[in-house]
This record gives sequence, structure tokens and C-alpha cells, in this order.
Amino acid sequence: MINFSFLVHFGFTALWHNVVMKKLPLSLLVALFATFDASAGSLVVDFENSTLGAHCGATFHSFTTVAKDFDCSVDVNPDTLTVLSARCSFKFDALDSEETKRDRKMGEWMDSETYPTAEFVLTEVQPGENPGEQIASGTFTMHGQTHPIQVPFTVTRESDQILIDGTATLDYREWGLKKIRMFVLTVDPEVEPYFHLEGTLAEGADVDHSSSEI
Repeated sequence: MINFSFLVHFGFTALWHNVVMKKLPLSLLVALFATFDASAGSLVVDFENSTLGAHCGATFHSFTTVAKDFDCSVDVNPDTLTVLSARCSFKFDALDSEETKRDRKMGEWMDSETYPTAEFVLTEVQPGENPGEQIASGTFTMHGQTHPIQVPFTVTRESDQILIDGTATLDYREWGLKKIRMFVLTVDPEVEPYFHLEGTLAEGADVDHSSSEI
């Protein structure tokens, strides 16, 4: 019978030998070891209890618009609750501010027929300044333009539930959109997108169920 542990030891010994003797780039070594990382777990998002929206300031009052339908995929390290990858998107026609006329005008302003979708793609996560805070760096695409943004967020665990909460501030003029003016109403160029995600890790992830946060 073949000794599996021997094969594993032999394989890693051969890999190390090739790295040392042939002087393979360190970046390649990191990439090779990353393929053996079994600690990532896909978050099965509970969309009924999750929210994606934006707070908007206006001339006479502020309002909130919420995406009634959105898609989000997140990979989380079950031991440290570190977010390893994330991608989130929504269609502008799915935004609901509880005022149909305003939603229609904002859709025209965004030219949602030409640019129907917005998307955030995570590129890096760093520790934040506040306790338990993380800073997500990534790209946000809307209105046909892609620009980098940073989003502070937290990850907490309650039994088998993973909770991810974050908010940011962005100036929509950076994406080529003009300041919103509807009659005497003016919407501030800086809006505050926010999200609350709830879910469980996919089966197979080795999860420590003790309550914790990062």
C-alpha cells in the first residue's frame, strides 16, 4: 500500500529542492502554496436578511435607496474571519427609495439603460484604525467607469452566522455623473453606500463557532 504521508513529504521536498536549486521566483512559490490553502469558506448569503443601499443627502431632506435585488459572493477564512475575496453587484433599476418618480428620474440621470449594473471587486484587505475594523480596497464600476475605493467594515460571528457590515463615502462626480438637480431639489455629490450581509459558511469549512469578531 502506498504511504500517503510519504508522498506528501516527498512532493514538498521536491518542490523545495526545485525552488532552491533552480531559484524560482518567490511570487511563484507563494502562488503554489496558495493552491493548497483549504481554509477559505464561501459565504452562503441570506439575501432576505441582508441589505445593500445608500444614504443620500438632499436639499430639504435626506433619503435612503435600497437595492431590492443584488448579488454578492464572499470567501471568508473560518478561523480568523478574514475576508479573502469578494465581489458584489446590483442593477440600478433595482434601487428603491420608496418614491417612484424619484427612482425614475435617478435612473435617467444614471443612464441605467446604457449602464445598467454597478459592481465592487475586492483587491486587498488591511487592518483599520478602530478595534475590529478592516479596510477593504477594491474597484467600483458604475456609469461605464472604474475607480478605486476603500470601504471600512467589520466581520462578526454569532453561532454559525457570519455578519459583515460596512459603509463608505464616495463622490459620484468621480464616475462622470453630474450633480443631481431636480427642480429645487439638489442631491449632495457625496453619498454613503452601506451593506449588511448575513450568512453561513458552505459545508466543508472548518468553523470555530465561538462568538468573535475582527
